[in-house]
Amino acid sequence: MGSVLTRYFERLADLDSSDRAALDSLALFPHRHLRAREDSFREGDPCSSVSVLISGWACLSKMTERGDRQIISFVLPGEPCDCEDYLLGVHGVTLQAITDIEQLSIPAERLELAFEDRPKLLLAFRRAGAIRLASVEDRMLTVGRRPASARLGLLFLDIMARAKRAGIGTDDGCEFPVTQLDLADACGLTSVHVNRTLKTMRKAGIIDLRYRHLSILKADELRALVAFSPSPVDLVIETNLN
Repeated sequence: MGSVLTRYFERLADLDSSDRAALDSLALFPHRHLRAREDSFREGDPCSSVSVLISGWACLSKMTERGDRQIISFVLPGEPCDCEDYLLGVHGVTLQAITDIEQLSIPAERLELAFEDRPKLLLAFRRAGAIRLASVEDRMLTVGRRPASARLGLLFLDIMARAKRAGIGTDDGCEFPVTQLDLADACGLTSVHVNRTLKTMRKAGIIDLRYRHLSILKADELRALVAFSPSPVDLVIETNLN
């Protein structure tokens, strides 16, 4: 069946047996185990590897000078945490565990060696980086220009789709260990505003969020509420990842 690493990247390019064998070999590097709310690395730390989340949930964030946190994205099992930071030699974000996590760190020099004579493998990693950038761009638009209901609703739809691809969710629901404070920091809202918006969505029967589990009860109504319309990049991602 291949490693978690292989299963993710083979969706991004037409990998051959040599590419898959290289990924399976990279997946054998030592894994780190971190407890919930522990930082794996922080913004500004030296970077000489690429990290992939093997199990658990994590988030990537940045901090203002005053200590206000902005969550850039949530990371689910199988997803890379930082495809490009090693090229600059420094981490541009902080990776924090939301739950207990298992993390693979691939030394940059071994990754570059694996890319030699494997153009499709290199393409897969480049696409992973492009997907991360496109996701950040979409979140910037949402946080900067959309109302609270759309900020939360679009985040729920995105996480549900990714959880299903990762094998930890269905069309109807998934584990959701994210706190209201996490949601506030991801959506540029206060915890009070998040709580009020969630209550409105629950009362309308659109979602159910309790006991660390998210259920979308009326997907069509949620898409209408947030005026969901896939961007051209969304359609490319959907084609490559499903």
